[in-house]
Amino acid sequence: MQQRNLTWEAFFLRTGLGGVFFFFGIDKLPHPERWVIYYPIFLKSTGIHPYFILKIQGIMEVCLGLSLLAGFFTRLAAVLAAFFLIGVIWVLGWDPIAIRDFGLFFSAAALAVSGPGQWSLDEAIRYVSSDKPKDQGGEGGKL
Repeated sequence: MQQRNLTWEAFFLRTGLGGVFFFFGIDKLPHPERWVIYYPIFLKSTGIHPYFILKIQGIMEVCLGLSLLAGFFTRLAAVLAAFFLIGVIWVLGWDPIAIRDFGLFFSAAALAVSGPGQWSLDEAIRYVSSDKPKDQGGEGGKL
C-alpha cells in the first residue's frame, strides 16, 4: 500500500481546529460574560469565581490553538484538545453545541493520529535535527 503524504490534510485539520480553539480562547479573555452560561454547575460550589476559571480556560485554548496552528507539539496539543472536548461534551450534555464539539473531537483525534504534516514547526525541527531529510531516504530526526 502506498503511503500518502498528508501535507494538505494535516494543514487543514491544524488550521481548522487551531483556529477554533484560538478564536474561542481569545474571546473568553476580554468577554467572560459571554461564556458564563456554559460554566459547569458543580464548579459553582467551589467558591471560585466563574470569570477566573473562564480566563484560565481562555489562556489554555489560546495556547492549544497557537500550538495547532503552528504545528508545534502537534500530537500532544491534539490529544489535549480531544480530552478537553470530551470534557465539554460531558459537562454540557448532548445538545447542538455538543454535536459541534463531537466533530471537533474527531478532528483532534485524526490530527493526533496523522501528525502535523510537512508544513509545521514539528517537521521543520525534525528536518533541521536530522542529517538527511525523510524525503531523501533518511529517517529524519526524532522529536
